[in-house]
Amino acid sequence: MNLYIVRHAHAENGGPDSERRLSQHGQEFMKEQIPKWKRSISNVDLILSSPYKRALETAEYIHKGFDVKHELIIEQSLQPIMNIPDLIITLSSFSVKNILVVGHMPDVAELTSLLVSSNNIELLFTPGTIAALEFKENISLYRGKLRFILNN
Repeated sequence: MNLYIVRHAHAENGGPDSERRLSQHGQEFMKEQIPKWKRSISNVDLILSSPYKRALETAEYIHKGFDVKHELIIEQSLQPIMNIPDLIITLSSFSVKNILVVGHMPDVAELTSLLVSSNNIELLFTPGTIAALEFKENISLYRGKLRFILNN
């Protein structure tokens, strides 16, 4: 199973945090990145996103760019101050091979670290960063193999 962990692209400043949308730069960045990501990622079966607007908009670009067949899923455990145990249970419940999640810093870095190591690995996820993890079976703590991280 492959898990792709994405930090939303660059967002506008101001307003309620949950309502902040992608900036023009963030929108353009996503349009440019998806063809590059497709060189390393052959398929995305399912996308789960934080309910925050900037994450949803990022997920929508990816959903369209990868022509994902399943509907985009809004996952509450991906909002800031991520509930990692709940998210892992949710991810393990799907019987697809390639899952992509869109969330926020520092949660996406912490999730990636916990999935690949029992030690705290400090990772930098700039806006629009994607990490690819591989699991032999179900997604579980410390069992992932970090395949790559692509950032701007």
